[in-house]
Amino acid sequence: MTLSNDQIRLRRFTQRNFDLGVGRYLAQMSRRSGTIKNHDTTGRFKDSSIYFIRNARAKAIKIGRSVDPERRLGELQVGSPDQLELCALLPEKYGLEAALHQHFGASHLFGEWFGETPELITFMGEVSLWQRA
Repeated sequence: MTLSNDQIRLRRFTQRNFDLGVGRYLAQMSRRSGTIKNHDTTGRFKDSSIYFIRNARAKAIKIGRSVDPERRLGELQVGSPDQLELCALLPEKYGLEAALHQHFGASHLFGEWFGETPELITFMGEVSLWQRA
C-alpha cells in the first residue's frame, strides 16, 4: 500500500507527541490544503473526548465529542439495529471535532456520520496506535 504525503506526515506526527502537537498540525494542514478551518484554541473542550464509532454493516463512522464516550456508545446503540463499535478516542483540543468533520467532509453521509474511506480508517488506526503507546 502506497501512503500519500498527508498519511506519511500523519504517521510521523502521531509517533511524536500527538496530544501537544495537534493544534500546530491542524494549523499546518489548514494552511497547506485549506480543508481545515476555524479550529478552536480556547481550550473549552478540555474535558471532552473525540470518539470514532463504527457501524460495520453500514460502512459508516461517527466522529463525535462526549465527556463519556462509552455512555454515548450505549445511547447510540439503543437506536441502532446494527452493532456499533467504539474504535478510537482522542482528547478534544483546539476544536478538533469540527476540524476532523471538515477534513473528512468529502465522505460525509449525514449528521456526524462519514463513509469508511481508506484515509479515515488509516487515521483511526494511527489514533489507536498512539493510544496504546
